[in-house]
Amino acid sequence: MKRFLKTLTVFSIILFAAFIPADFALSRYMRGISTYSMESWKEIMEGHASAEIVFQGNSRAFNACDKEVLDSIVGRSSFNAALIGEQFMLQDFRYRMYRKNNSKPKLIVQFVDLYFLAPVTSISDPVSFLPWMWDKDFFLGLRFVGGLLFLRESAPLVRYHGSRPWMYYKYPRMTQDGYYMVRDNDFHFDRESIGSFVYWEETDLAFRDFLGRLSDDGIKTVLVMAPLHENFKFREGEIERMEQYFNSISEAYGIPFYNCISMEIMHDSTYFQDKGHLNLKGAKMFTDSLSHFLIDNGLFED
Repeated sequence: MKRFLKTLTVFSIILFAAFIPADFALSRYMRGISTYSMESWKEIMEGHASAEIVFQGNSRAFNACDKEVLDSIVGRSSFNAALIGEQFMLQDFRYRMYRKNNSKPKLIVQFVDLYFLAPVTSISDPVSFLPWMWDKDFFLGLRFVGGLLFLRESAPLVRYHGSRPWMYYKYPRMTQDGYYMVRDNDFHFDRESIGSFVYWEETDLAFRDFLGRLSDDGIKTVLVMAPLHENFKFREGEIERMEQYFNSISEAYGIPFYNCISMEIMHDSTYFQDKGHLNLKGAKMFTDSLSHFLIDNGLFED
């Protein structure tokens, strides 16, 4: 029995050692995949994302910002760092990686919504994080945020099991000019789901710490709530609770809050791809309005 265990141990060590170079090679391959998730991480981690304006948020920010419209109005460089499907704790992690590898922005446009403060209980696209786990700060930072969710990611090569990375070259970019998810032009909505504002104290504290860091770093901030279609329903009193929270943050930290949740276009489905996300037409209209809001609030004044 002892001999068997010894042989098994030696075999496991050899196998594990073989996994390390294989994992390194696979991770290097994955960094070149042309999907939004992979390309945006590549720009951030390789220091090619430096911009004066950085947009943060989830898929609502991803779909709401039109770089061409913004740049033509404000005349400043911008980068959309939206993390599709993820809430603030992972958005903050992404920003830390951005600051590590890129120059300091002048303005953070932080999109917020009813799920903004939700705890990290799952990862929408875990495979997009894997190629960068060789970076020590990335690995430790992600483990701090995700905890046991990323426990398996410690094992070389095994961590890619089930993700079928060799199939990613067949996947579409999922974006148009790096900003918009490609979907058909039909408006989709689900009448049955009803939204509630999620409050988690740990995320609230992390968010306040984030705003304090930005202030100490001399970076201006604005909170933005993108429009929702009128078919997006809230439980009674929840929209007021959400707006009250972000208004209180705005007042406490002296930062503007652009609340467009009930923007007039909420009644027109031609501006939306579904009840929670703008389409290209909606993004152009909203970005035009947002750009003037930023100018009017002196956010580009030195």
